[in-house]
Amino acid sequence: MRTVRWGLVVVAALACLPAVSHAQLSGKMQWAGAGSSFGGTFKKSDGTTRTVLAGAPYRANLWIYPPTGGAYLPPHGTTAFGPTVDIFCIDYLHNAKTGSSGYSAYYTKLDGTMPLTKTRSVSIDKYLKAAWLSAKMDALTFTTADKATRLDIHAAIWNVMAGEPVSVLHGSVYETTGINYWLGQANSNYTTVNGAEWTVITDTCVEAAGHAGSGSLISDACSQEFLVHNVVPEPATILLLGTGLLGMVALSGALRRSAA
Repeated sequence: MRTVRWGLVVVAALACLPAVSHAQLSGKMQWAGAGSSFGGTFKKSDGTTRTVLAGAPYRANLWIYPPTGGAYLPPHGTTAFGPTVDIFCIDYLHNAKTGSSGYSAYYTKLDGTMPLTKTRSVSIDKYLKAAWLSAKMDALTFTTADKATRLDIHAAIWNVMAGEPVSVLHGSVYETTGINYWLGQANSNYTTVNGAEWTVITDTCVEAAGHAGSGSLISDACSQEFLVHNVVPEPATILLLGTGLLGMVALSGALRRSAA
């Protein structure tokens, strides 16, 4: 019985460890397609225009690397690569990197426990504004009117991060009213976002190219950056899951020895 009590104390102590600052989690991301996005046309401040998928989240498969090293976490979801989830594009200046093998990525939670050293921008306020806008965009329907609003919100997300685009094509006219409205709303409300529910997904090419911190304003050959809502576990949770399983294994062995 003494061995059993010791095992329970160890597991309980692990569960009470205080939260500490963590580095970004690493892993892979495989872009899975357009999701519910549709076409929109936007104008930059220099007058050039661009028609791209927008107005809704894309889809991707995620694989996350445990902070203690070793193999990737077991895939859990609809594919062998990892769970299929909604991802929100927050990067207007770059193109999505596709391919069946995916690409290496950093996962940075916006709860203040992880530095932004491997993301495109060092401004957590920008990411929280983008998260607030993403949630608002995702809550809309797909009526004609809501689709127009979705495009305005997505343009506002990109403008927050890169200052572009500055207007959205509605019918035959490029309009600024909608994007400016949503920029104002984001500036007023972003502090209400729970950063623990949002994670930035950044291609490792950003760090390799030396564009961390200013890459949100730079157009280069690297991939887009995304936000994902509520699917990436805390590093402490991953560690506790692993140590908890080990504790249960040890406890099971102790019980068997006691029974013997």
